[in-house]
Amino acid sequence: LAGLVTGMGLDLSGYIPNVAQDVTAQHGIFLLMTIVPAISILIGSVLLYFYPIDEAMHLKMVREIRQRESR
Repeated sequence: LAGLVTGMGLDLSGYIPNVAQDVTAQHGIFLLMTIVPAISILIGSVLLYFYPIDEAMHLKMVREIRQRESR
């Protein structure tokens, strides 16, 4: 997924390999290296914050795994 997003971003910004990049391509590269990862980290952090695994849930999951392994 990361490769797809990066490739599409470079394509949309007008990146052409092996030549000096124009301002638009440089701006696109800057966004792909700074803003896009920052937004991804922010979204991931929010999702992890609301992920419903606490200590009690973890212990329950470990018990269930051990029960399956003992069968």
